[in-house]
Amino acid sequence: MYVFAYGSLLDPASLTRTLPDVDLGACVPARLRGFTRGFTVAFRNDGTHPDKHYVDADGHRPPVVLFCDLTRAAGRGVNGVCVPVDARTLELLRARERRYETAEITAQTVPLGRRPPAGAVHVFLGRTPHRAAADVATGVVSAEYLDSVYAGATHWDAVAPGFLAEFTASTAIPDPARVRTLTRIDH
Repeated sequence: MYVFAYGSLLDPASLTRTLPDVDLGACVPARLRGFTRGFTVAFRNDGTHPDKHYVDADGHRPPVVLFCDLTRAAGRGVNGVCVPVDARTLELLRARERRYETAEITAQTVPLGRRPPAGAVHVFLGRTPHRAAADVATGVVSAEYLDSVYAGATHWDAVAPGFLAEFTASTAIPDPARVRTLTRIDH
């Protein structure tokens, strides 16, 4: 089976940190029909999450930090990469992506110039409690996170020409005023 990567897991450095055994050559650039990409998963940075928090250069915590998510949008599409996983790896990703839930999207996935994924394709979509409009409207995006997502899109552009342009066209890029230099502190 596969996981459709569309955010930080597009970046080979982030992907191999998360899944050290991944074979980048087995990943399949693809388009997911019926979705757009944005920074709409809101992480409340108030200390209530046991896994991590973020601070700025002055040591202050912004109230909300935003991460990539997909939103259903008829007639639209978003690109990403189908990453091969086994059942154990999918469970590890579910533990990592605790603010997301999985959905099976095989029928909506179209390969970009390569062989189709040979198995079921799953995607992580933001859980409703982490998509509150008020949080998304006031949240900030980590510059390092945004750079990682762009690094991934740039990498896959060399594999599937036009990937970066399609990424940019299918993504609601955050306003530069909402992008901040943040340090992630793991607990």
